[in-house]
Amino acid sequence: MGDETVVLQSVSDLPVQDPPGEEFSAADLWWAKYASSEHHCEDVALIPYERLGAFISGECNNPEYPTRFHIERSRKRKRGDLKEFRSDEYLKYRMYWCSFGPENYGEGGEILPSRRYRVNTRNRAARPQSMRGCTCHFAIKRLYARPSVVLIIYHERRHITRSGFVCHGPLDRDAIGPGARKVPYVGSEIQQQTMSLIYLGVPEENILQAHIEGIQRYCGSDAKVDSLASQYVHKLGMIIKRSTHELDLDDQASIRMWVDRNKKSVFFHQDSTETDAFVLGIQTEWQLQQMIRFGHQSILASHSSFGVSKLKYPLHTLLVFDSRQQALPVAWVITRSVTMEDTLRWMKALTSRVHSVDSTWRIGGFIIDDPTSELDPIRNLPLASQESCGAIEGYHLKLKLKAYDDSQLDALQRIDWLVHKLTTELHSGYWLNLYADESGSFPQVKAEYIASTSWQRAMQIPDEDVLFDEKESLSAKLFMVNAG
Repeated sequence: MGDETVVLQSVSDLPVQDPPGEEFSAADLWWAKYASSEHHCEDVALIPYERLGAFISGECNNPEYPTRFHIERSRKRKRGDLKEFRSDEYLKYRMYWCSFGPENYGEGGEILPSRRYRVNTRNRAARPQSMRGCTCHFAIKRLYARPSVVLIIYHERRHITRSGFVCHGPLDRDAIGPGARKVPYVGSEIQQQTMSLIYLGVPEENILQAHIEGIQRYCGSDAKVDSLASQYVHKLGMIIKRSTHELDLDDQASIRMWVDRNKKSVFFHQDSTETDAFVLGIQTEWQLQQMIRFGHQSILASHSSFGVSKLKYPLHTLLVFDSRQQALPVAWVITRSVTMEDTLRWMKALTSRVHSVDSTWRIGGFIIDDPTSELDPIRNLPLASQESCGAIEGYHLKLKLKAYDDSQLDALQRIDWLVHKLTTELHSGYWLNLYADESGSFPQVKAEYIASTSWQRAMQIPDEDVLFDEKESLSAKLFMVNAG
């Protein structure tokens, strides 16, 4: 990969490559060696910035190592920020990592378990081994001096662990469990899809069909694959059905256990003491990605004090608005405290978590639904539009339906029950909604998602059914609703 006899000192010497086709991969590019004070002899290539999506798609669809790449780090600058700059300075920087890494959740540490012995799976978690320690990653720089092109820096092109072993795809020879060469490998996206469908009560035969269609992208299809997929879906369904929110009879002890087991989904935890109020801040990795994606230089909304009279602790939700202006929950905070001190603690913790991924992330405004909350430092708050109000209302109704539609009425007074509801059923619903909308899968789910707010429903009313009053320009009368 690249010409090892010549090491370039400036990216200005690189040609801009634009392979034909809807997508292309690293194999379609000529790679050069480049060295600087920041980069130590890396493989690099230049492509048009507008073709970056085509390159990422091509890398994801690698037949030997099918995967997805997630953004591990991100930084931005504005034109004019630098008075002096090198040829490789960036306007936008992102590091993309194979979604089978960088962490390794396989048993045995960095070296994955051998196929030669059986792994005890009786008490395994519901998301088995989606992270395999893959080190494949690359960075992109939208060049400061040439914004129309992007520099690709491939740090590690091979899909291997730190020990040098292939860790996923058809070439994986050291997968988990006996007969693993024939077992279809299930990536995190397919696992989340399957789990979401199970949590939402979709019939098992429909879940299996969607699951098989997903794994066919990775390993083709035959009778053996279909049989193993059926076993996987059935087993995962049994694990989820048997799971319980009560990890301990004592609610506080149960929550401590949940926090300890789900550290990557907890951005703030303050236990209840004589001097401190209980505060639990929850944000999954998917929620973090959506907060960065839709919240940067955009509006965040606060949906506060849900369940004040019914739940043991009220629920506070932070919402962003997606490309359809639908409200997405990107963080949940469970607490009775509305003091300035506690609020600033969890807000700073959440901001720090976001900045650890994208240091340039900033919000454009903040909508507060509780004027009595102690958020004096926030100024210039935007007025909520009818569209955003409709989206927030849609979230409230969905949350109310999930939280109060439960036969275990006494569970409302347990924190672990609320946490379980949020991170399983509610999270799965929003994940599937956005996935269906953006992937084109599950058209019925997509249609219901689009029509799930009062604003979107109002948009379907024909103009001829709306009568405006000349004297009252801000109001209108709906004199007929077209049932068709």
